[in-house]
Amino acid sequence: MEFKMNETTKTLVRPPFEHAKLEAGILGKFFGTQNNASCNIAGITIFLLIISMFIVMAVNFSYGLSYLEKISPLIALSLGYLFGKNS
Repeated sequence: MEFKMNETTKTLVRPPFEHAKLEAGILGKFFGTQNNASCNIAGITIFLLIISMFIVMAVNFSYGLSYLEKISPLIALSLGYLFGKNS
């Protein structure tokens, strides 16, 4: 790890990226930092639900329609969270 000298305070400081990397932890490396983690988790949830819907529909279309009825509220909830978080 590399430290840099702050010329005004004459102290050693850690670069911001290194500091964020240390705060993130194991799950933070996958989901991102604290500010972005909730949006990343919602995005991953939407992606996995849509992929699973396509797989289930490819295997058995009639069961896929009932599966779609069950997961569509979860997809809508995640999309609402993503778009409502910024307002």
